[in-house]
Amino acid sequence: MTLGLGLEYGDELRVVIPRRGADIRVRFLRSYGYANEGETLALINSEGFLELSVNRGSFAQRFGVEEGDEVTISILK
Repeated sequence: MTLGLGLEYGDELRVVIPRRGADIRVRFLRSYGYANEGETLALINSEGFLELSVNRGSFAQRFGVEEGDEVTISILK
């Protein structure tokens, strides 16, 4: 399924958080049910926004992200 901008479920995304020096690879998935417990993932949330998350965890806590931090996302496929 294509979701726009060439993004499809199962694609790999690169997430860069410069302030934290983080360069993360995540899979874009349909829902949490497609991720392993503790896996970092991206999904479209119930409000229609791209969400970076950790299945049964917190993306913000794991990577030290705070409100206002710059985040760059690239599609790797």
